[in-house]
Amino acid sequence: MWYNLFEMKYAITISALALAMLCVGCRQKDYRTAKVQVPNVINEACEKRVRDALRPLKGIEMDLVGVTNGVLYVPYDSMQLGLKNIEHAVKDAGFDANEFPADPAARAKLPKECLPPDNETK
Repeated sequence: MWYNLFEMKYAITISALALAMLCVGCRQKDYRTAKVQVPNVINEACEKRVRDALRPLKGIEMDLVGVTNGVLYVPYDSMQLGLKNIEHAVKDAGFDANEFPADPAARAKLPKECLPPDNETK
């Protein structure tokens, strides 16, 4: 009888160790790079506004965020947030983001240098 009890404890211990090893291998982070079309981010002042809008989002590698030729590149951990979160933050800052048009109230607050030529007031 004590032999069966020993086997049972041994089996439980081995099972627990196997489960712990599987958990260690579970995905903790999944880094991706979002590519967001931002045609109105045309200078450093605009880029700063976008960066400031992204800063509160957790999971973004802010040091690597950049804009090149109207495309915003955002390295992020997809286990913490998604592409839509990034797009909405940019949209809420007053800039078009992929298929999302800029929030009109936020766009109205942008400085003149961040407005497209057809929206500038003279």
